[in-house]
Amino acid sequence: MDHLGLEEVPSRLAAYRSLRTSTVLVSTRPWTPAELAIIRAYLERNGYDPIALPGLTEGEVNRFNRIPDDPYPALFRSLVAERPSLERSYPYRIDPPTDDRPFFFHFFRWAQTPEVLAALGRTWQPFGGSGYLVLLALAALMLILGMLLVALPALSRRAAGRLSARGGLYFGCLGAGFLFVELSVLQRLTLPLERPSIAFAVVVSTLLLTSGLGSAFSDRVRTDRSVLILSAVVFLGAAVLPAVLPVTLGWNFGSRVLAAILMLLPLGFLMGIPFPLGLRTFTAGEAGRIGWAWSINGAASGVAGVLAAMAAIDVGLRAVMVLGGLAYFGAWLALRRPAIAVAP
Repeated sequence: MDHLGLEEVPSRLAAYRSLRTSTVLVSTRPWTPAELAIIRAYLERNGYDPIALPGLTEGEVNRFNRIPDDPYPALFRSLVAERPSLERSYPYRIDPPTDDRPFFFHFFRWAQTPEVLAALGRTWQPFGGSGYLVLLALAALMLILGMLLVALPALSRRAAGRLSARGGLYFGCLGAGFLFVELSVLQRLTLPLERPSIAFAVVVSTLLLTSGLGSAFSDRVRTDRSVLILSAVVFLGAAVLPAVLPVTLGWNFGSRVLAAILMLLPLGFLMGIPFPLGLRTFTAGEAGRIGWAWSINGAASGVAGVLAAMAAIDVGLRAVMVLGGLAYFGAWLALRRPAIAVAP
């Protein structure tokens, strides 16, 4: 309602509850007396308790599904009157989900952490943060496994050549950048493609196919400019996709799938070029350096997958794609002054 600029919010709002569920109705114009009479009759007939309704009196609330000191009418009044301050001070995160942060059941705030840890395993926390903290534990686990993976090439007898620090940074940035971009696009395309399974099939298959084509053509690229162009395209996607995708929602399903594929084609093609370009630049064909490149890239991808999920939940999908652009920009910086000349 704030986004639409609607005024006189209480006159356009109706909310009611059972013991387990609340329902909110919003009108683009104030409710008429006849509509309010219909709503009240419906609530009375079905045993629902009103929470917010024009002209609501104390005698109408908490009659059918009684709870001690019913907090919801006062909460809704505060939500209407002082939403920003209420969202900041409320124990749980209650700011509204958006297309950029479409996570309806994320209520966790970092300030809850001591309370969550103290009650962990002893009580059920429907709005607590134990589920979110699992992601933090998973990120730590992936970091440990990633470090072990990076150490594996050192155990190989063929690991005669060590990858330079600049090369390690390059391949790590590539692994993180690919996952940040992939997961951001995957989640964002779930809306126009209707189902996560369909979005997964379209996004992953398209990116893998087109990045493979990009890798096949990478031997024709003799400059670091392609990595800089990729970074710019990712930043452009972060700015443009949120505005473009809603336009496709009215199209038929086949057209939406085709539009998604066409949007991903240039992105995937460019994402396939940097890795083989880096192998030529930083490894000079030595097996030891190639092993380091693959292990660092894979480890960074594993850690970035968890961090991307956490960032999407906390700050949104656009921010995750911006992180992908920054990762590719970091790869470009590492490539500008390579330690080994590009092979002819």
